Amino acid sequence: MVIVAHPLTLTPSKLLFSDKGFAEQLAWEEAEMQLVVVARATGATRTVRAPKGFVFHVIDAFEDERGITLDALAYDDASIVRRLAAGSLARGVVDVAPRALRYRIPRAGEVASVEALSEAGFEFPVVDRRAGGERRYTWGARVVFDGERSTSTVVALDRKSPAPIEHAEDGWVFGEPVFARRPGSTEEGDGALLAVGSHVRDDRALLRVLDARTLRVVAGVEVDVPLPLGFHGGFTPARG
Repeated sequence: MVIVAHPLTLTPSKLLFSDKGFAEQLAWEEAEMQLVVVARATGATRTVRAPKGFVFHVIDAFEDERGITLDALAYDDASIVRRLAAGSLARGVVDVAPRALRYRIPRAGEVASVEALSEAGFEFPVVDRRAGGERRYTWGARVVFDGERSTSTVVALDRKSPAPIEHAEDGWVFGEPVFARRPGSTEEGDGALLAVGSHVRDDRALLRVLDARTLRVVAGVEVDVPLPLGFHGGFTPARG
C-alpha cells in the first residue's frame, strides 16, 4: 500500500480560535513529497522521497520485479485547493488539469524517480479495475470553470498510442466518467464510458455513452433536470 504524504500541514489548535474554513487553515510548505510504502502482510513501513507536488487522485499502482509503480495526477502545489473555492470560481477561470505522472519506487533506496505519462492534463482518473498488472487504458476529464463559458473534455489515454483521444461537446461540462465493461468480455477497456454532463446555461443534463477505446458516441439521453456537476459515480450491471 502506498500513502501519498504532501507537504501540506494543519495546526489543530488554530481551529479553536478562528472563523476561517477548514481548507483555509492548511499551510503549504516548500518541501518534497513523501511516499509511504506499507507492507500489508506485516505492517512494516518505509518512506521514499519524491519531488514536491499535490495529488487529489491516484490513477493506479502495481508492483513488478523493478519495484512499485504509482501513477497519479499531480499539481505543482496545493494552490488548486483555494482556486476551487466558491469565491475563486466566481472571480475567474480555473483550469483543472494536473499532469499525469509515473512515480517509480525502487525496492531499495529512498528516492522515487518521476516521468510524464501524458502531456494531456486531466482529473477524475478511471481505469478498468478488473484488469491486472500495468493497465493499458486510463480515462478522465479536463474541466475549465469559467461561468457560462465553462468547458470540459473527456480524455482517453492508451499506453500504445502517442496521443490521447478526446471528446467534447459545446455547452456541456462532464464530470468523472465511469467505465462499464461489456458483459462477458475479458479484454481490458472493452466496454462503454458513461459521462454525465451539465449544461452551462440551461436546466438540462445529459448522459453520454461513449465507446471506451475510441470515445465514439454510442448513445445518449437528455433530461430537463439541472444536475450539478458531480465528482464521482459508479456503475452496477443489472442482475436477473
